[in-house]
Amino acid sequence: RRILIRSGAGITNQNSKPSSKAEAPGSLGPKVFKLDQLPAFKGKKYNKNASVKSTEGSTQAIIRATYLQVIGRDVYEGQRLKVWEIKLENGEIPMREFVRQLAKSNLFRDLYWTKLYVTKAVEYIHRRLLGRPTYGRQEMNKYFDICAKKGFYALVDELIDSPEYSEAFGEDTVPYERYLTPAGLSMRQNRLGTIADKGTMVEKAETPRFVELGHVTEQRSDIAIRDRIAQGVSKKREQTKVFKLTNRDPIEVKTLVGAAFRQVFERDMDAYVATSQFSRYTSGLKNGEISVKEFILAIGTSELYIKEFYTPFPNTKVIELGTKHFLGRAPLDQAEIRKYNLLLANQGLKAFVTAMVNSQEFLEAFGEDVVPYNRFATFPAANFPNTQTLYNRLTKQDNSLVVPSFEPVKPSMDATQMPLLAKQMQEMKAAERKLDPKQPRFIQLGRSFANGNGQSVEVGVGTFRRKPLKVFRHTLGTNSPEVNSVINAIYCQVMDVFSGKPPTQFRISRLESKLRNGEISVREFVRELACSEQYRKRFYTPYPNTKVLELLFKHILGRAPATQAEVRQYNKLLADKGLRAAVEAMVDGEEYAREFGEDVVPFKRYPNLPAGNYLGSIQVDNDLIKQSWSSLSPAYIDGRSPAKR
Repeated sequence: RRILIRSGAGITNQNSKPSSKAEAPGSLGPKVFKLDQLPAFKGKKYNKNASVKSTEGSTQAIIRATYLQVIGRDVYEGQRLKVWEIKLENGEIPMREFVRQLAKSNLFRDLYWTKLYVTKAVEYIHRRLLGRPTYGRQEMNKYFDICAKKGFYALVDELIDSPEYSEAFGEDTVPYERYLTPAGLSMRQNRLGTIADKGTMVEKAETPRFVELGHVTEQRSDIAIRDRIAQGVSKKREQTKVFKLTNRDPIEVKTLVGAAFRQVFERDMDAYVATSQFSRYTSGLKNGEISVKEFILAIGTSELYIKEFYTPFPNTKVIELGTKHFLGRAPLDQAEIRKYNLLLANQGLKAFVTAMVNSQEFLEAFGEDVVPYNRFATFPAANFPNTQTLYNRLTKQDNSLVVPSFEPVKPSMDATQMPLLAKQMQEMKAAERKLDPKQPRFIQLGRSFANGNGQSVEVGVGTFRRKPLKVFRHTLGTNSPEVNSVINAIYCQVMDVFSGKPPTQFRISRLESKLRNGEISVREFVRELACSEQYRKRFYTPYPNTKVLELLFKHILGRAPATQAEVRQYNKLLADKGLRAAVEAMVDGEEYAREFGEDVVPFKRYPNLPAGNYLGSIQVDNDLIKQSWSSLSPAYIDGRSPAKR
C-alpha cells in the first residue's frame, strides 16, 4: 500500500510495526532536523564551551529546513515570519507552534489553499504537515467536512494537534516526508531523461568463488563419492522403506494405508476411527478408483485432520506441520511461509493442503503412487537441521515454531490483567461502537466493527441492505397492513429508497388505491411507477442513457445488464421511443414473467445470477449516487439536490 522512505528492513512499515512511526529513519532515510534546547549559562548544566553564536546558526538552519518543508522553497526576506523566528530562538515557543504559525501564514494559504479546490488542497497540506498522503476516501471525507464547516485554520489545527503528529514529530522535530505512494515513487524515478539511463551499465560476468571451488579437478571413485556424501550425516537421515502402490492386493493396500496414516496423522489409526471416517477412501484405493496422491489429499482435508492439526495451532505452526506431513520437510524460508500463510488466511485449510499435494515438488518427489516420507537425503544443508528438528519433536507436547519469523517479546506483566487498564479498554471498545453525534451521519456510512458476538454491524440505516432477503407477494383479499407492506416494498425497489421508508413525494395515491381495490396487479403498479413523473425526475433526467439503463435493470429486473448486446438493444429503444417504451419492454418481457409473474414485487436476484453478472449487480447496488434525498447524503444536509449542483 504505502512505501516507507528508508532502505531498512521490510518489517519496519506501518502495517507490520506501527511503533516504528516514532522512530527516526537515521542514515537510511531523509535527514531529520530536531530543535535542541539552547545552552545554559548557569546552574548544573552550564557549559563553558557553549557559544550563543553557534546555537543561533544551528537554529537558523532548522528554521530554513522548516520553510523548505512547509512552504516548499526558500522564501523572500519580506515573507519571513520574523517575530515567530525570534520567539523560537529564545525558546518561548516549541517547533510545533512555529510550524502552526507558518502553515497559517498568508503565503502558505495562497500557495496551497486559495488557488486549489478543497480535495487537492487537503492532499497538499496533508503532505506538508504530516509527511504522507492521505490513506483513502474515509480520511479525506473527515478533512473535507472540517474544511466545509470550520475552514482552513481549523484544518491546520486538526493536523498539527493530531496524535499522529505527536507520535511522529513531537514538539521539537521539523516534519519530514515519511510515506510515499507507489505511483508517486514511480513519477520521481521514471522521469523523462532518466528512463533511458537505466540498465546501461555493463557488468562484467564473474564466476562466483564457491562455483570455482566446487569444480572437481581430480578423478574420484564411487567409494570416495559415497564417503563424501555421508560425511557428518547420521544414519537417521536415510529412510530405507518407501511405500509405493504397485498392485491392488488387499494386504499391500492395508500396509500402505497404515503408512499414510502414520505420515499424515503421526500415529497409527485406530480401527474404528479409520473404518468410520476413511473406509470409502480405502475402498476406492483398493478398487483403483483413486490414486495414493488423491488418498493423501482426502485424509489431509478431513474433519479429523482439521481437529488435530488446524484448530489447536496458529497458522504458522499449521504451515510447518503441513509441509512435514505432505512434503516430508520443514519450510524452506520465510517467503514460503508468507505464501502459504496468505493462502491459509484467505481460502482455508483445504486450499492450503490442495496446493501442496498438487504442487510440482510433490509430483517430482512422490508422484501419484508413493506415500510422502521424510526426505532428509535430498535436502540442501540449510534445510536439513530444521527438518531434523521438526521430525524429532512430539507435536502434541511441543507447539513451538521450528522456523520462527522473529523472537517474541514477552512483557514482565500482562497489562490487560491490570484492573484500571482492563476497565479502560472495555470503556474504549464500548465507545467505539457508538455514533459520534458531532458528525453528520453520512460521514460514518460504511463504518463497520465487531460487536460482542463477533457479528459485523453497519452504523445507521445502512443495516437495511444487510437484512436477509424477503420476497413480497400481493394476494387479493389480504388485510390492509399486508397490502401496505407490499406497496412499501414496491417503492423501495423501484424508487431505490435506501432507508426502507418511502417519502411522501414519491407516493402515487391513484396507483395505491387501484392496487388495494384489485383493479391492477403488482406488475401494472411497477410499470406505471417506473413511467411516472417521480421516477423520471429522480432517475431519467439527471443521468445519461447508459446510466438510466443500469438503473432500470436494477429496479425492474433486480440485476445489472448482462451483456453489451443487451445494453445496445435497450439504449436504441430508449433513444428512439423514450422511457416508457424501455420500461414496457422489460415489464412485458419473458424474464420478468418468469422471475416475478403478476403479483411478486421485484427483488435483488444476486445469489441466483451467474458469476459475471453477480459481480456487476453487486457493484451497481453499492453505488450510492441515487441517494441524494436521504438524510445520509451531503446534498440533503445543505439543502441542495444533485441536479441543481
